[in-house]
Amino acid sequence: MGLVLSQWCHCLAGALIAQQEGYADVSRGIGVIVVGLASLIIGEVLFTSLTLVERLLTIVVGSIFYQFLIWGVIALGFNTSYLRLYSAVILAICLMIPTFKNKFFKESQVKQMTAIVELKNATKIVNTGIEEEKVILNGVSLDIFEHDFITILGGNGAGKIHAFSMSLQEHYH
Repeated sequence: MGLVLSQWCHCLAGALIAQQEGYADVSRGIGVIVVGLASLIIGEVLFTSLTLVERLLTIVVGSIFYQFLIWGVIALGFNTSYLRLYSAVILAICLMIPTFKNKFFKESQVKQMTAIVELKNATKIVNTGIEEEKVILNGVSLDIFEHDFITILGGNGAGKIHAFSMSLQEHYH
């Protein structure tokens, strides 16, 4: 029911804007999506290891910071028709900040990170001993650290589920 009401409000807002401006444009909301993602990315880059409420506040701070960055680009006299390009450059720089922090300030980190889930040189063969025997994992290693987000990509039958279940079996046994 909440999804229905939110979509209704979204449609009503879009209709009112189109009526006020006298036209509707399909790409109208793309800028809002970019600002939203920029706010989220900048907030996550600037602040780490937060509670949910603190994380929501960092999104607001990220939004304000992003608007100041765009204002700075305009104030410097850059051509505003390339504003999307400037936004992409700003976001790329923000996404590179954690890598630079880890690279240049690594010695200042005292805490040694240990993997919470480890999978070392895992091999999985299915249908052993018959003609359809298939190696679905061959020497796969996986380390998952605290606060890591992981994605395992692969086609059907690539062994994604086996790799994940084997890493959990190693962790819990």
